Amino acid sequence: MKKSDKTLHLGAFLYAVGHHAGGWRYPDNEISSLLDLEYYKKVAGIAEKGKFDLIFFADRLAIPDRFGNNFNNSIRYFASFRLDPVALITALSAVTSRIGLVATASTSYNEPFAVARAYATIDHLSKGRAAWNVVTSTNDGEARNFGRDAHFDHATRYERA
Repeated sequence: MKKSDKTLHLGAFLYAVGHHAGGWRYPDNEISSLLDLEYYKKVAGIAEKGKFDLIFFADRLAIPDRFGNNFNNSIRYFASFRLDPVALITALSAVTSRIGLVATASTSYNEPFAVARAYATIDHLSKGRAAWNVVTSTNDGEARNFGRDAHFDHATRYERA
């Protein structure tokens, strides 16, 4: 086995208070810090120091539909609010030096030039550490946030992608 075959690559999937719907109730959670850049700088620094290859921020352009598209239930049971991941990785590019910075952007609700420009900017500022998690979106709430009654059909979403 070659030396390179033994390399383990690690990525941190950063999502609010974790992937457990009741994670916000954990006594040591930092839910009050989710809108604070210092929190993300701390987490990114820990991941970078721990030799992680990347940090990843998922995104959805609406509240999760698993709570009936009800804002109050979504916030109560699943801290679903998020900062814009593209803006967040841009800020983190200035305070990290090695770790990859990955953010989600939807091809259904972003124009190609705008996405390309944003990620090219981050990639240049971070010296090649930016990556795009391409999604086509799946939630009708996203469509409503962009003035549409319904989500694009599957074929249209993938043609745009």
